[in-house]
Amino acid sequence: MVAATPIVLLHDSLGCVDLWRGFPQDLSVITGRRVVAYDRLGFGRSDARIARPSLDFIAEEASKHFPAVREALDIDRFIIIGHSVGGGMACHIAAREPDACEAMVTMSAQAFVE
Repeated sequence: MVAATPIVLLHDSLGCVDLWRGFPQDLSVITGRRVVAYDRLGFGRSDARIARPSLDFIAEEASKHFPAVREALDIDRFIIIGHSVGGGMACHIAAREPDACEAMVTMSAQAFVE
């Protein structure tokens, strides 16, 4: 039996996994899919940042950090959901990985950085 494509959650700008509360668990139960939520570098329970985020930190998540998460968790194809800044990151990830991203959902995503 082939496993269902996992769903990856990207938290908001100053958020963390804990702020999703029961949503990942509920989403997994309802969809029957593995749900992955991770704290971006410098947020939640992740390692501290040594330097300030770059001005292109949204694109950097797609080009540097998300690929490392995919590799570490052996994620081939995925569905991505992003909230706020995570929504912008989801757009970059979907554009960068069109063959691997089966679907993208954004919630209150920003369209540009002020």
